[in-house]
Amino acid sequence: MGRLKVLLFLFITGVIIVGCNSQSKSDNYETVTFNGLKFSIPKEWTQTPIENSKDQISYKLDFGKDKYGFFYIYSYPYPRNVYKSKFIDWEKNTYKGIFALSEETKLNKNMTVLTYKTNFNALKNAQLPDQVVQIIVIDDLDRVLEVSIDIPRDYYEQNSSILKHIQDSLTISK
Repeated sequence: MGRLKVLLFLFITGVIIVGCNSQSKSDNYETVTFNGLKFSIPKEWTQTPIENSKDQISYKLDFGKDKYGFFYIYSYPYPRNVYKSKFIDWEKNTYKGIFALSEETKLNKNMTVLTYKTNFNALKNAQLPDQVVQIIVIDDLDRVLEVSIDIPRDYYEQNSSILKHIQDSLTISK
């Protein structure tokens, strides 16, 4: 009987420890919904909203030491064959004219991740920050959504698990 109590105590302690550890990880993220899109991003990213409207949601990200970033979503209320991004030049494979496409990955049939990195040759005599822009283009039949993450390159390289978490958390509903 004494062994059973010890085993029961150890089992309960293990369940509590595992439950607390998994909870603390999810406590670092906040679930955001926008135009039928649901995803979770780090809580600190939601602290400085820039604009929230029916067609756009955006946050300014502060990485300290004069490093900045942005998280935003644009909603285009028309199908992919009519869709034209505000910032992506599909023919030149650039974003805002200063970021060059470095990688394109299909997440599923209607989600594509485009990764752009600063093209230091784009503007002569300009001091450009070393940024990475990752855009998830979501083609949802009658609309297109762009989920954009504009972050310093070192943050991008050191925090790939955060970006993967965001990608994995994306769900679409009508």
